[in-house]
Amino acid sequence: MGARLVDVPFVAARDPVSMLVEPSVAEHHRFCRRCASPVGRSTDRAAAAMSGECNACDEPFQFEAPLRSGQVLANQYEIAGCLAHGGNGWVYLARDRAIDWWVVIKGVLTGHNPHARSAALAERRILADVDHPNIVKILNLVAHGDEDYIVMEYIRGISLRAMLDGRTTDDGHPSPLPVEEVIEYLLEILPAISHLHQLGFAYCDFKPDNLMRTEGSVKLIDLGSAVRLSKDPILGLSATRGYYAPELEQTRRPNVASDIFTVGRTLAVLCTEFVGFQSSFRYTLPSIESVPLYARYESLYGWLQRATAVQPAARFESVTEAAAQLNGVLREIVAERTELQPTPSVAFTGERTGSVRAADPRRLPAPLIDPEQDLEQWRVQTLLDNGQFDDAANAIESLDERDSTWRAQWYRGVLAMLTGDQSGAHSCFMEVDRALPGELAPKLALAMSDDISGNQAVAESLYRRVARTDRAYRSAVFGLARCCVSNGDRRGAIEALRLIPETSSNFVTATIMQVELLLLSDGVLDPVDVDTAAALVELLPRELPQRRWLEVYALEAVLDLLLDGRPEDEARSVLGVPHTQRSVRRALERAYRSLARHGETPTRRIALVERANAVRPRSVL
Repeated sequence: MGARLVDVPFVAARDPVSMLVEPSVAEHHRFCRRCASPVGRSTDRAAAAMSGECNACDEPFQFEAPLRSGQVLANQYEIAGCLAHGGNGWVYLARDRAIDWWVVIKGVLTGHNPHARSAALAERRILADVDHPNIVKILNLVAHGDEDYIVMEYIRGISLRAMLDGRTTDDGHPSPLPVEEVIEYLLEILPAISHLHQLGFAYCDFKPDNLMRTEGSVKLIDLGSAVRLSKDPILGLSATRGYYAPELEQTRRPNVASDIFTVGRTLAVLCTEFVGFQSSFRYTLPSIESVPLYARYESLYGWLQRATAVQPAARFESVTEAAAQLNGVLREIVAERTELQPTPSVAFTGERTGSVRAADPRRLPAPLIDPEQDLEQWRVQTLLDNGQFDDAANAIESLDERDSTWRAQWYRGVLAMLTGDQSGAHSCFMEVDRALPGELAPKLALAMSDDISGNQAVAESLYRRVARTDRAYRSAVFGLARCCVSNGDRRGAIEALRLIPETSSNFVTATIMQVELLLLSDGVLDPVDVDTAAALVELLPRELPQRRWLEVYALEAVLDLLLDGRPEDEARSVLGVPHTQRSVRRALERAYRSLARHGETPTRRIALVERANAVRPRSVL
């Protein structure tokens, strides 16, 4: 299901009849389907009306179920009762007498205009041909009196709304669904929304009530609100207060951006206690500080901010883009407790060549080439790589004029970092991170900028997030180790460096750094650390120049331990040398004399010979 990163709970099929509800709508849930004004409410002068017209826009409302249990539509569909009430009216459970199975029936909003009714029914006939494994199938269109109804397949399972409503804390408060579980559900269903967009339809009413969790998947269970993507206002538009995008109040023109808004709202409602989302927070999110989940997962909040941006142009350009970034957010969340395999980015190359010993902008990934801007992007990257910074700045401006995405801002950030403007670099990479909240490359760039600026605490946090999520970002692993050392956390640095596998080209560097950290500390030597360091040295290639010095450091540490009283043990050995003072001294003497033969200067050679003489074992006369 979805990204297949989370084990979601099993959902057993339920008896359809057990899901029937009383055919009444509570007063506080009665709103005009057109302008969202309260309707059908009681006053001091009159009782609540079950039907009538909205005082604000004259739109008719009907809160009584027009179909009753036992009624038969088209001599085929026997109504069993009501399942729910939505923007299009009541949803019914019925029995198909022809083949003796359950179906779902829902009214079609057609209005009183014959042309509008004809157009609405024509759209439903097109939707009846939609074939997607995550979309409920329309089986038939029938008329009953003056009303038209859609007959849909019955999906066995439970809606995400019912799953949410069934959760409470020990003290009785609502309990949101686990965020990683919710994201898995959305990643499963988003291809269905994308499919509708490709067919030229907006779904319009994405919300927990319309997402059904079955035994093996998630399905959209209602196409009653789907309408054609159009530049003209939709008079019979059906959407739910608290989910639909703010621009629909004026334009009445649902589109890809407005559907993405509903997806963002649905995620927020399912994974947080979103009090007031249909009133005070109708179009905005609570602050990141006010919701612990948002504060813990900044990328999640960043994704929600972009998906539910007030301006449609600021949202994700497509459901596919939104899903790719949400998948990245999920990986960050899951990586807190599960080791994940590296996965290619949808927006960036892998890390490039450069130093891992220090924060090196040359190692930052590069944006994947946009086929429409390939020459411009190649030119910018080449100029940056060659250090032609003035020409690169001009090329970036040219790219920005031709490409409205985040790419130019990324290159500006790299240029600023290379020229020492860390404040400018940080600002640019923040914009890229806002545009791509599920990508790790912007977070790595921000970490490097903070690292170079001396803001080690923030840099360490960002490096850790990147390294934990995808250890293929070697710069993040080494950056985390550097920050740990800077903050006095030697153990943390060693643990970070252990993330580099033996198959990596950076394994030797990581191993050398571990040995240095284990042996060259200012504290008291730990025998376990010394043994660990010696074992790491033996993993290094014998032809490696640094290995000879590391062997010396390890032997010196063993000798210090023996001089401090560690028992000698002929049966034990370090780097092939028995664990006795005499054996270790002989090995050190040989090592110093070998290094002296290759010393860079006479002074250095003399110093090494003197160390060899000082350490050699004394003869017994």
